[in-house]
Amino acid sequence: MVQEIMTAQEAAEYLRLGVDTLKRWTRAGHVPGRRIGRQWRFSKAALDEWLAEGGPEYEALVDQGLLEATEEAMADVAVGRSKLVPWDEAKKRLGL
Repeated sequence: MVQEIMTAQEAAEYLRLGVDTLKRWTRAGHVPGRRIGRQWRFSKAALDEWLAEGGPEYEALVDQGLLEATEEAMADVAVGRSKLVPWDEAKKRLGL
């Protein structure tokens, strides 16, 4: 029996996901797939089984790293805003 194997692009289209999302979820272990060298490969049968078992559950697929990075960036922006100085003062400090 020949098993249908798909590229990341084909699997993403099949699942109606973005390729980057599919790769991120696969690296995190949420989607069944294998990396062969620099390429990702996906078994249609494994994807069908994954979908039958419930597929993506939003809470399980939230990228904790992305959330933490967003919170850190927001904190950096808040700190940066407190350090803003008027343009005229910035020119003086720079000797312009």
